[in-house]
Amino acid sequence: MNLKNLKVTVRLDRIDKDGRVHVGEEQETHSWTAQIFKQFFCYITFQSINTVKDTGGVNRTLNYSTYSNCTATAGQVTRGIIVGIGNTPTTIDDYKLETVITDGSGAGQLEYEATVSATVCTNSPAGTWYFDHKRTFTNGSGDTITINEVGLYGYWSTIYYHMLERTVLGVPYSVLNGEGCIVTYRISLTV
Repeated sequence: MNLKNLKVTVRLDRIDKDGRVHVGEEQETHSWTAQIFKQFFCYITFQSINTVKDTGGVNRTLNYSTYSNCTATAGQVTRGIIVGIGNTPTTIDDYKLETVITDGSGAGQLEYEATVSATVCTNSPAGTWYFDHKRTFTNGSGDTITINEVGLYGYWSTIYYHMLERTVLGVPYSVLNGEGCIVTYRISLTV
């Protein structure tokens, strides 16, 4: 197995006012943050590390028995797939989205649904294993909302939140009033 074959993509699909889903373009991400690398370090070396930055910019201690959970219930903007309007290029040191779009139906807001739990799948003929992690966002704000960045937020100890991945979209994505958007992260490995 060659980890060069590990691929992460993000795709934004449009849900029109009639509920029809229009599949969008996949964009490969290259924006894992230092937080995910430090988690790998803890798991593999069976050690603790005290420089894992949470979304508030505070260094927290992470140990080998701690895991990151990226699921979220409806309305949660502290974990799961998060969207924002920032467009500053990503760096490995990013620890939060530049500007999060908050949950709600007011001006500048999107309604965050629960994440859909990932299911491990395989494509045997091609030897590719993958899973999808999804979240739907609905626009009831009365105006168009433009998404420029997406992120994958995890949490540990149920009180510390951290960003594992941040992607600034190649093309901003507009969610019209009364429509929705499904953001899908696909993580795949070809063996």
